[in-house]
Amino acid sequence: MSRRKSPTPATIDLLWALSAGHCELCGSDVTNALASGKRGKYGQVAHIEAYSPGGARYNASQSEKERNSLDNLMLLCPTCHALVDNNAPDFGVEFLRDRKRFFEASVKAAVSAIGPTRSDVLTLGMRIGGKDFQIAEKDWKRAMVDAGVNVGDTQSFDAARDVPEGCGPETLCSLRRRIEKYRELVHGDGSRRTSVFAIAPQPVLIGLGAMLADDGNVDVYQKRRDTEGWSWASDGTPNSFSFEMLSSGESEDCAIVVSVSGPIGRETYSGAVPSSVETVYELRASRTGPTAIFLRDDWYEFKRAAIAALFKIHEGHPGVRRLHVLPAMPVSACVAFGMAWNERLIPELVIYEKRDSVFSRVLTIGGPNGYGE
Repeated sequence: MSRRKSPTPATIDLLWALSAGHCELCGSDVTNALASGKRGKYGQVAHIEAYSPGGARYNASQSEKERNSLDNLMLLCPTCHALVDNNAPDFGVEFLRDRKRFFEASVKAAVSAIGPTRSDVLTLGMRIGGKDFQIAEKDWKRAMVDAGVNVGDTQSFDAARDVPEGCGPETLCSLRRRIEKYRELVHGDGSRRTSVFAIAPQPVLIGLGAMLADDGNVDVYQKRRDTEGWSWASDGTPNSFSFEMLSSGESEDCAIVVSVSGPIGRETYSGAVPSSVETVYELRASRTGPTAIFLRDDWYEFKRAAIAALFKIHEGHPGVRRLHVLPAMPVSACVAFGMAWNERLIPELVIYEKRDSVFSRVLTIGGPNGYGE
């Protein structure tokens, strides 16, 4: 009589891995003894079609190799092993194979759902105040790893290449061409996320956000002042944002003061905004300053607040044509504001920038010409 052969150790190890150490019939954890609470291997490797004649669901036409193959094996708890073998008519071959396929596919799907996100990287480092900014690969990789993103197959794209400095129409048109190139060369089918790391003048960042608004898979990171890194803080008190009307009127032009990095006094913009702008709103952070956008949830909350604010402006002024934007925002909030803008509700944004303690108009986004001064 030939000696019975067992499945190879490699096959058994793979079965345990595919089942994640759980019974493939009832789903119980077979790495833990309930009575004692001790960890160990308490599962049993069961044959769907029995190894020996007379066994449950024995198939005489199978070879020994087929009997000990992965496809013919299930990991079961002792109770389920006895159940399927002692009640073979109720547990047919096709039922057990279907259950095995379903269970192992479910394990794979569950692990994939909690596994690292896959994302491409869009960097934008531009000159601000006479200083050039570059986003180093080691910095964005560290931030993405901390966020649980798989950087092993990430493709990065430098959006700033060949984009002229400044924040006028020429800069925005050139940047838009670079974003189109990113979608063409890197982010073609849009199935992966886009991770944005950007330092640039506020009008440019708002424009970048508007360019990315149609992509629902965008993650924006914020450079921190306390660590000089790009990783979001792991804990802290979440920020909140409020919206109110400062003055009211009937013209087609409205203004919004965005006080996130710090408060904005009326004296800093009253001379720059046309007198026809009678209605002024303010979107304000409860916590301003360097930590205004400190947690990832702060960024999402600001984006939600910006979307709601812009909709309320449209709702209160259905005929509004231009919204004058006076920003004091961290870089990530600027991108979020641009993403929140809906051209169908408010056709044109007029962006201002603070220079020498007062605001001046630098850029228009939207309208018939796309970008203007």
